[in-house]
Amino acid sequence: EDFFRPLINSVIYTVGGTALSMLVTTMTAYALSKKRLLGRNAIMYVFFFTTMFTGGIVPTYITMKSYHLLDKLLGVLLLTAVNTIYLIILRTHFSSIPEEIEEAAVIDGANDFTILTRIMIPMSKPTLATIILFYAVDKWNEFYTPLTMIRSDAQQVLQVVLYNILYTGTQNPMKNQFATMVQSNVQPETLKMAAVIVVTLPILLVYPFLQKYFVKGVMVGSVKG
Repeated sequence: EDFFRPLINSVIYTVGGTALSMLVTTMTAYALSKKRLLGRNAIMYVFFFTTMFTGGIVPTYITMKSYHLLDKLLGVLLLTAVNTIYLIILRTHFSSIPEEIEEAAVIDGANDFTILTRIMIPMSKPTLATIILFYAVDKWNEFYTPLTMIRSDAQQVLQVVLYNILYTGTQNPMKNQFATMVQSNVQPETLKMAAVIVVTLPILLVYPFLQKYFVKGVMVGSVKG
């Protein structure tokens, strides 16, 4: 039970976090790709600024505490909702789609939401699939944010638990299980390698389904600045 709780948390965090990140990133990238949006370059500069400078762990911790989001997976989801690099890639791709297509849709009475869902997203499947893979890997491998923002074992993710196995060996929430295994014939190094497999296997299983979009998506998103 102590093992499956962090595993379930990681699955929830990966699936829910990827869905949230794709929703926010897609809508923001589409809005920022439109030339009619006033101040879009200034907004993009604000996003880009965050890739060079951050507030630091202490202000982030205080902010999350003030919003009562400490020790909650929701807080971790919100902190990692948008990756600026992925946002730039998707915005660049949306900008590369001919404006005539959107203008024709507007003449037919389509609004921005319809254009995004009926035209832009279907035309952007390779890029979107690539970014989904990037986000999923990031969420599954996320370690530092849960480590600093989550304290209770019931809310902790698998990566932090496996870190305890690999580097400390006997810390919660798997202290009892690990100690029992060490006393048996199972070698500690075997347990560590098994932990590594547990971490990497889900991504290895997902990657083949998105592989055909991977290279195409990155190249399409980087053609036009």
